[in-house]
Amino acid sequence: SSETAFDRKSIQYAGKQIKQTLKGRDVVFYQAPEGVKRMFLFMYISAGVQLMFCDAEDAPIVLAPKSQRMAIAGGMVSIGIGIAAVMCLYPWR
Repeated sequence: SSETAFDRKSIQYAGKQIKQTLKGRDVVFYQAPEGVKRMFLFMYISAGVQLMFCDAEDAPIVLAPKSQRMAIAGGMVSIGIGIAAVMCLYPWR
């Protein structure tokens, strides 16, 4: 086998360290925030609404003029950059 005595000692040491840490209660397990269930409920409701109004027919795709599409995309990008700037500049904690 390619396992050496050093590897076995290293694994044993790591196992002991994990056991000691768990016994000392230094480990904090993740707990989801309280509003998570409500958020998932709204996500499932919105997914259901999207499925109800989903159009399965093969309709021809009609695009808006290129200038209008570029204006909408530019507006969405600038809104996203604005939100990101506020999130970076505003001290949340």
